[in-house]
Amino acid sequence: MLDLQVSGLRQWERIVAAIPPYRVETAAAAAAQCAQDWQELSDELRRRASAHTPA
Repeated sequence: MLDLQVSGLRQWERIVAAIPPYRVETAAAAAAQCAQDWQELSDELRRRASAHTPA
């Protein structure tokens, strides 16, 4: 999952250039949702790490 994310980041310029102008807002909304999903995953992983960290 992370590998797909990183490889996609390397191709941003190509991806952005391929999006038709009439779909830019839709693509931006999808990207924002992905960012939110990744943030939620990060938060959950941090909670899990904190729960398993000795005091």
